[in-house]
Amino acid sequence: MSENKVIVTKVFPGRPLVIPHGVISAKPDPRIRRVKVRDPSTSKECELKYEVVSRDIVIQALPAELGSPRVMVELDDGSEVTFRSREVNLSGATNFRDSGGYHVKAGILPWDRVFRSDNLAKLSLADWQKIHSLGIRRIVDLRVAEERSQSPTKLPEDFSDIELISIPMSGEIAGTMDAISVILKGGLESITAFDMGEMYRIMLGSHFDDFLVVLSLLEEDSSSATLVHCTAGKDRTGLVVAFYQLRSGVRIEDVLSDYVRSNILRTPFRVEFLTPVFNEAGIDITRFIPYLSAPPKAFFEALAFARKRYPALVYPRPEGRLN
Repeated sequence: MSENKVIVTKVFPGRPLVIPHGVISAKPDPRIRRVKVRDPSTSKECELKYEVVSRDIVIQALPAELGSPRVMVELDDGSEVTFRSREVNLSGATNFRDSGGYHVKAGILPWDRVFRSDNLAKLSLADWQKIHSLGIRRIVDLRVAEERSQSPTKLPEDFSDIELISIPMSGEIAGTMDAISVILKGGLESITAFDMGEMYRIMLGSHFDDFLVVLSLLEEDSSSATLVHCTAGKDRTGLVVAFYQLRSGVRIEDVLSDYVRSNILRTPFRVEFLTPVFNEAGIDITRFIPYLSAPPKAFFEALAFARKRYPALVYPRPEGRLN
């Protein structure tokens, strides 16, 4: 009987991919029929050239134009192993990724149904084409009016079938949404993980109903996909996606792993951009890293608070979600 499985790994457009032979099959010497790549975001599918080095499959480089590549290894026994990343390669967003693919008791949280991202203001037309090709027909924007005005989402006319929904949530530090300006004026000495946890708790208290509305949209039985985003894609979006995954039965360690992924995809770029600005103001940026990242401590503080005050946000729904 043929076996088809999905393995989540680093599959990056324009970069090499090495597949250890041991993850392909339990057989000591599996025969490879072919290796191909399929990318729904660009509608591209083709065979890949590869070589076997010490029994590992080595692909020199995946096509650079791909957005969400899935590399499939077909074996002579009819089985197929798919390798894919959660991240989607876009030029105008750094934290765009799939929120599915995690194990739950009922099976697998569906892929290609719920996506998350930072703001969409800098997306190119090619980026929008990838998003549309992924089946995304609804975008939930968690930003407040001022954020939307400063960095508007510019939906191309050709993609008018994508619905834009605004469910604004505010997350304030020191009474402001724009903590960077306050920091640069010397108004804050530091921002700690505890401060971020406090921001999360206030957000939960102020926007509990909004969280439920967003979750109901993500959990709808729909043939199309939904994208949820804020400005950085790590705090408001991070909590929404964490609750979506927890309610679906994803293990807490996987939810945490997904939450802190922003520290790899978003935080380094933000720190690199802001460091010269902070240096010019004579401010040590390292004192504010928790604000620019997704701190595990803040996540667990928000989770504990939600379990006590708003259990509907975190406890699995009886029906679960099957792939």
